[in-house]
Parts: sequence; structure tokens; C-alpha cells
Amino acid sequence: MNDSTDLAFESLSGEQRLVLQSLVAAGVRFVIIGGYAMRYHGHRRKTSDLDLVLASTLDNVAKLKAALCSFTSDDMRLFDNFLLPEKKVIWWNVDLLSSTRGTTYSELESAAKPAQIFGQIVLISSTRHLRAEKLLALSDPDRRKKWTVDSDDLAYLDRLQLT
Repeated sequence: MNDSTDLAFESLSGEQRLVLQSLVAAGVRFVIIGGYAMRYHGHRRKTSDLDLVLASTLDNVAKLKAALCSFTSDDMRLFDNFLLPEKKVIWWNVDLLSSTRGTTYSELESAAKPAQIFGQIVLISSTRHLRAEKLLALSDPDRRKKWTVDSDDLAYLDRLQLT
């Protein structure tokens, strides 16, 4: 077990860990992005939500629904929209995204870093993709409330490129 990787994910809630475990066990293809990916790459910053981008395929959506249906009696058809771009469902403070702007899932997945988190192998977004996400976020007027965090993240990623 990699203690430094576990440290980056120490603030995951029990529900977030359960979702991760269930997705991995079901074979769902996803990449961790956002705050926890920043923490994995060494930026010790606060975050509370876990952001996951999922492969938008029929097979992957079926696996996602199977992985989550045991936690609720909710209608799993809400995940059918994951076959469309830019869809988001929040599940136990886990943001499940069908895509990210500016890159395809295949590009994100192929550049992602495999990591072991509490015994589970997951994929973490590359710093290159995180940087592209932050640049887009800073140009999005709907994210003005998070401008300081996004700006700080981008500055950290820029420092990483210099080393």
C-alpha cells in the first residue's frame, strides 16, 4: 500500500470510499479528476467532493447502474443520460461526469496514472489534463465562486512543470 497516495485520499468519506470500491469491483471505467487528483499530484488543498469522469459506453453505463443499484431504490434510468456529453449526477458527494470539456475520455484515460488507493487500483488524471481543465474552468463564468481555488491549482501545476 502506498502511504503517500492514501494520504492524498484520507479525507474521502465512507460513502465515497464505498462508491469507489463498488465501481472498481463492477469494472466501471473512470478517471479521478478535480481536487482529489490535485492532492494525488502533491497539492495539499481542501476538497470535499470526489470528481469522476466515466467512459460513456453502453457497457460502462450498465456496469455503473449495477454497481450503484444496491445502495438505493432510486430509478437508475437517470444514468442513461451518461451516453450524452456533459452530463453530471451527484451521488453521495461523488460527482459522476459523462465527459470533460476539451478532451475525450479515451485521451484522459490513456494519459491517466494508475494508483492504488486503500487497496483499489484506480486511474488519476494526468497533470497535463488537470491543467487543461483548470484553464477552461477559469474561463467559465459559472465557476467564478471557485476562481481562487482554480487559480491556485493552476499555479501549482505550472510550478510542477518547471521542476
